[in-house]
Formats: sequence, structure tokens, C-alpha cells
Amino acid sequence: MQKLTGKALAEKLFEKLIDEHSRLIEEDSTEALDIRIVDMIDTLMAIATNEGKAEQELLELLQQRRAELGRLDTGFYLDDHVA
Repeated sequence: MQKLTGKALAEKLFEKLIDEHSRLIEEDSTEALDIRIVDMIDTLMAIATNEGKAEQELLELLQQRRAELGRLDTGFYLDDHVA
């Protein structure tokens, strides 16, 4: 086991994100969806932390973006923007 930092850590975290995304969208997975979602969120939070962002800061930005653009879970999608 080795401790990664800086660019090496960032590269590994992005590789992990790709793996987690693959797990998340796997149709035949026997793993619970909520576990796959949490694992992907954890990886995203690790990427943000590595970039100097605090978890609370991200959650506040998420709320701000939802207020500005709407929530994805409403099912409404614009042509040029996601929500």
C-alpha cells in the first residue's frame, strides 16, 4: 500500500470515478443501487477534497445550482442545459 498525493492521487481518483460509474450503471448488478450511489458520491467528494473543496461547500453549491437550474429529479430537461 502506498499513500498518493497531488497529481498521482487525482489521477487515481478519476480512475476510481470511472470504475464507480461503471458499477452504478451496470444493469445486471446484484449490489444495491444505494450502495453504488454512495460509493460514487464518496469518490466525487474525495476528488473535491483533493482540490481543496469542503464537503459542506459542495452541498451548499448543489443547493444553489438546484435553485438556479432546477432539480434533475423533476424529469424536466432543456435542450441546451440538463435541467
